[in-house]
Amino acid sequence: MLETGEGGIAVLWRRGIDVALKNFSDNHIDVDVTETDGSAWRFTGVYGFPQTEAKHRTWTLLKDLRLQDSINVPWLCAGNFNEILFQHEKEGGCLRPQAQMDRCQDAIDFYGLHDLGFEGDIFTWQNRALGYVGERLDRALANESWREKFPTVFVQNGDPQHSDRRPVIITMMRH
Repeated sequence: MLETGEGGIAVLWRRGIDVALKNFSDNHIDVDVTETDGSAWRFTGVYGFPQTEAKHRTWTLLKDLRLQDSINVPWLCAGNFNEILFQHEKEGGCLRPQAQMDRCQDAIDFYGLHDLGFEGDIFTWQNRALGYVGERLDRALANESWREKFPTVFVQNGDPQHSDRRPVIITMMRH
């Protein structure tokens, strides 16, 4: 998934993988992925609502998407959620209200998603304009059936190059 400078998102894939668009909005792209061996799974790229008063719309969107498929469909959900889960995922600026982080964690738990972790710098977004602020806004989440399908997964918070964002690079392998 690629977040463009204008706040849009795109999904890119390699040849040999069949990707069928399910639906999309300014805040998500939802696709079915069929691999060369015929196995299938779901990917949702997310651009979470950045405004505090609209963050609940991100969780509602994910709930609506979750209800469109069987609970057993392997699901990878990644992108910019525009929210942290814990205070240690933020450095600088004001503390995030605990209730706001709890709503995010409750949504992730409700959808049966688990953070896939990462290697690299914890802060996927940095603002240097008005004093330093770093936050882990971007992450990769997956349900249990996706994790069983891809037991070896490597998530790297990459080099931001000339951006205020680090790309989240997901490499997965099956045994």
